[in-house]
Amino acid sequence: AERLSPGLSEIADAFQVALGAPVACNIYCSWEGHRGFPAHFDTMDVFALQIEGRKTWRLYNGKFDNPIEQAGYQYLSFSREHHNRSKGQVVKEVLMTPGDILYVPRGQYHDALATDGASLHLSFGVTEATGQDVIRILLNSIVSDSLFRATLPHFDDIESHQRHLSKLADRLGKALRDTEASKVVRDYQ
Repeated sequence: AERLSPGLSEIADAFQVALGAPVACNIYCSWEGHRGFPAHFDTMDVFALQIEGRKTWRLYNGKFDNPIEQAGYQYLSFSREHHNRSKGQVVKEVLMTPGDILYVPRGQYHDALATDGASLHLSFGVTEATGQDVIRILLNSIVSDSLFRATLPHFDDIESHQRHLSKLADRLGKALRDTEASKVVRDYQ
């Protein structure tokens, strides 16, 4: 949705420039008394912009630690019962009217409910780079290093196995400290 109109593109681009991360926009329409989603957390920071109608947002004290789009670390990995226990108590209720914007940090449990009539809001999701992204980037550069292509010592040879893993760790550490790697990661961001 972030490219549906020049106005949406400008908002998404402003978020991307200010926050240095990709931004995607979703459009949510709901009606009085109907919750789009039960209490949940997102894997990205969310900026909700109320466009039409009124919506009550509830923020809970529960927070999932650094969620990502991977099994075991995202909302869909857990049962409704787990979420009901993990969300905790409501710590803040916010009534949003047209023009209001609300920031919901990544991992923060929340829900929203249209309070009267129809409600429309835009949700700008900001997905910042993580350490996993750094490893993915490095995978492309270490393929040229023979040590990373070498066969591991047999698992029964514990000392050789540990020495080899230590060499890999040292080489990986050197690659991470390299100024070129830092530039590549910054360019990715």
